[in-house]
Amino acid sequence: RDLGSTMDDILDKNPDLDRRLRAFGEGLTPPKSDARNAEVSVAPSQGPAGAEVKVSARGLPANETVVIGAGAPGAAYETVQTLRTGADGTLDAIVRVPDWAADLGRVTFVVAGPDGRWTARSKPFAVSGRAL
Repeated sequence: RDLGSTMDDILDKNPDLDRRLRAFGEGLTPPKSDARNAEVSVAPSQGPAGAEVKVSARGLPANETVVIGAGAPGAAYETVQTLRTGADGTLDAIVRVPDWAADLGRVTFVVAGPDGRWTARSKPFAVSGRAL
């Protein structure tokens, strides 16, 4: 059906439409942050709730604020720390195993972008009781 307007007519009547459409399109573009190849490790691989562990990650977006979380494997996680990755996309942090992890038996550590668009998970950490 002919509405009697061409694209040029619409742009002439809405001079900022092009700018607004470009801004909208940029909002739809996936983030430049890419953590598809990220690897997260925890050392040691087992210990009691309350113990400190080293969470290391490689392949993360450079110089970006991230959260470290902990939770049951394959489930939601609780944020335990927020920090920034290095210029080389790496992260090394000392994190305390949450007390509630003693009830789970296993916990996974997660490194995620603050907006939740990407996450990387460690192999499960075996929780053996509580630290004294």
